Amino acid sequence: MPYYDLYKKYVNEKIKCGDERKHYSDYSDYSIGFTTRGCFRKCPFCVNKKYDQVRKHSPIEEFLDKSRPYIYLWDDNFLAYPDWEQVLDSLESIGKPFQFRQGLDLRLMTDQKAKRFSNTHYKGDFIFAFDNLKDKKIIVENIQLWKRYSSNICKFYILCAYESQDEKDIENTFERIHILMKYGSLPYIMRYESYKKSRFRGMYIELARWCNQPKFFKKNLLESFALQIKNIKKIKILIALHIKQC
Repeated sequence: MPYYDLYKKYVNEKIKCGDERKHYSDYSDYSIGFTTRGCFRKCPFCVNKKYDQVRKHSPIEEFLDKSRPYIYLWDDNFLAYPDWEQVLDSLESIGKPFQFRQGLDLRLMTDQKAKRFSNTHYKGDFIFAFDNLKDKKIIVENIQLWKRYSSNICKFYILCAYESQDEKDIENTFERIHILMKYGSLPYIMRYESYKKSRFRGMYIELARWCNQPKFFKKNLLESFALQIKNIKKIKILIALHIKQC
């Protein structure tokens, strides 16, 4: 089992200094580990591109601290694991609420998976990813499939500034945000480090400020967001085009 007390002294000192305990719940409330490792996608931006498949990594008991109320898992692409249902069986037998922090591959969602997941003791939000606009069709289809079984709002990681850091990438990012808005889902902007070199650096920052705060995102639609941004004329026109589509 991991040495979970490694940060105990640090956390206690922070709390004594006035920090809220909830900010350190990852250190104190969760058993943390991988049940599977690997992915077959070979996304060029991902550290898992060296893998060809998803394999079993460890049983939950290997990193389970029975005194901790929750479990969170760092599996790379859990839904691509052939025996995913056996892992869910193990989690349910333990009886502690759990969640996946890496995000789940919605492109691999099926009726069987959606039904099973919707009936588990899951903690928090289900998080997926929408990294490529070319996946629009299957993402839209599987959002609707998921909503047949779950009333939870879907959250999506939105990768941007990877292939380019220009107007085309901004437009691509806005289109993915627009799709998620249309289907009642929440985007979370993941900026590839190259955005720092872009002349649209400020735009990427504003997008993240808008989307990565769900309360703010829900209250401020695209129209409101557009009015708050001061950027070059070309981007204002781009935003206006997306407003018309909403």
